[in-house]
Amino acid sequence: MDDLDATLLRLTKNLAILREREAKYAGHAPLDLLTRIEDYQTALALVEHARTGRLARPDLEAELARTEPGLPPVLPL
Repeated sequence: MDDLDATLLRLTKNLAILREREAKYAGHAPLDLLTRIEDYQTALALVEHARTGRLARPDLEAELARTEPGLPPVLPL
């Protein structure tokens, strides 16, 4: 497994955890949680583009650096 695959797997797991947290709020999740979910969805799409060659590695890193707040880990790495 290369580093993009590992990143994709980690992001997917973290997004699943965030979605579980969102579900516990029954439609009333805090805005910061919803923002983190959106950031993870964006990051997943960017990594997938990089895996398929539609996005260069430096561009991926630049785009990921723009996310709020830089995608802090949900799970320990």
